[in-house]
Amino acid sequence: MSAASSTPFKFLRIAELRESTTNPRRHFDEKKLAELAENIRQHGVLVPLLVRGNVAFVGYEIIAGARRFRAAKLAGVAELPVRVVDMGDQQALEVQVIENLQREDVHPLEEAEGFERLLKMKGYTIALLAEKVGRDESYIYKRRQLAKLIEPLKQAFAEERITISHAVKLAALEAKDQQLAITDFLFDTEEGWDQDSGKRVKIADIVRSPSELDAWIKTEVLLDLARATFEKDDAKLLPKAGACTTCTKRTGANLALFDDTKKGDHCLDRSCFHQKQNAHLVQIEKHAKVSGRKLVRLSREYRKKDTVYGPNAKALKPTEFCDSKEEALHIDGPLVGKTVFICRDAKCKKHADRSGGSSSARAPKPFGELWADRKKKLDAKIDLEVRRELWRQIVADVPEEFNRPEMEIVARRLIECAGHDGRQALCGALVLEGEKRSHSYGGYDYKAPLLGYLERLADKQLPGFLMGLSLVGDLEVNSYGNREYKQLREAAELYEIDAKGIAKNVGEPLRTDFDKKKAKAAEANTKAKREQKRAKNVAAAKKPATKGAK
Repeated sequence: MSAASSTPFKFLRIAELRESTTNPRRHFDEKKLAELAENIRQHGVLVPLLVRGNVAFVGYEIIAGARRFRAAKLAGVAELPVRVVDMGDQQALEVQVIENLQREDVHPLEEAEGFERLLKMKGYTIALLAEKVGRDESYIYKRRQLAKLIEPLKQAFAEERITISHAVKLAALEAKDQQLAITDFLFDTEEGWDQDSGKRVKIADIVRSPSELDAWIKTEVLLDLARATFEKDDAKLLPKAGACTTCTKRTGANLALFDDTKKGDHCLDRSCFHQKQNAHLVQIEKHAKVSGRKLVRLSREYRKKDTVYGPNAKALKPTEFCDSKEEALHIDGPLVGKTVFICRDAKCKKHADRSGGSSSARAPKPFGELWADRKKKLDAKIDLEVRRELWRQIVADVPEEFNRPEMEIVARRLIECAGHDGRQALCGALVLEGEKRSHSYGGYDYKAPLLGYLERLADKQLPGFLMGLSLVGDLEVNSYGNREYKQLREAAELYEIDAKGIAKNVGEPLRTDFDKKKAKAAEANTKAKREQKRAKNVAAAKKPATKGAK
């Protein structure tokens, strides 16, 4: 038993406590803090904080429990249970870091910084750290790499503007190349046309995908000669530089000098590499002009002069044909120097819907095909409503067996494991509205409404809710194209719920309404055809007789 766990706890006034300046936890979710504060108002603080006396100020320093401390302040609590221990600075820091690393929701960046701080302590090694936190040594090495991110990228990672996949790729780069990624590639904005102002306006912030970032790193940072479109053995392309194959300013000339990011054959002279790229582009355009081919310049930058913006063009296969087909040359980006075929005609009947044009020019579907599609949608809707009703009745019929704290732990875990689509399906069955996300990417959060619903449930309703959470897979709209929902049916049979009766009660009103709408539409369709025929006959009757007719 540790000294901390053997020390009896006591209550201290919240005004006597101070947060530690060495606490590795930097990020606190405001919504989760508010939820914890509400829980503390109802049940109090159940786990004591770990504190020590501090000569730097009057009172006690919190070693572990900063989140509980913040939530308690929000809840207006006057006193908190604590365990007072006698610890030196190094021992306190060790407890803080280890405690933080053992959290379920620890941010990878906090993990990386925590590992770095522990490894700076006397006696700590990678092997000892891996044993302490229950991780493989390879995991420690990979996480430590994240600490090499420059501050703007650390902030973007903490704010979830970039993912762990982005962060791992960027952390492997030198600081100057990380900054280059920020300024030249990673972040962009989506623009659209504003009819009122007659100008292009910002719609949303864009972050390039990890795969796009990987391609950019290989072509723009690592300057992978294997991906270069110019000939590496062409000494005349840039006479002052000569051929790449005989150049010593490349990693392939001495592989032993470079780490994993430089394995292969990469150019070390960025200026020379880009000069060769530009010379190669000039060669391609000159050759096209001599041969009489028109070559469009294709760019990923929106307002680049005399170029076509890439997203506004539909890439075509060489054998694909349309009246507006053009040959284009990529002048920047990962595909720089490659020629492709595109269609950028907004009125092209074949590609208009993909190249930014209106799809309204396409011919309407025949009446039968249109209503056949709508019938499929109706069947899918009935199928979903039947599953929802089955799920609701199963939840209502499960008897109470667990105590509430146990059931809440299981319920929260199942909500977490359900994923975004599963949580959305659950909110659909419970008729709960998702919460609009505040960040610029929009979308809805379905986790908070479910947690709020969980807190409002009576004890006798909790077992049913747990059973319902376990059946979420059969609630999702995209259930791999089948309508068996086997688990829901098994649960319905277990609790003697009439699945066939539910299917009848849900489906019959919707099918009746569908048939009425179809009949009304069929009548209107027949009437429209008669009018068209009548108008055609009238037009034919008014048509003047041809010359020579008696």
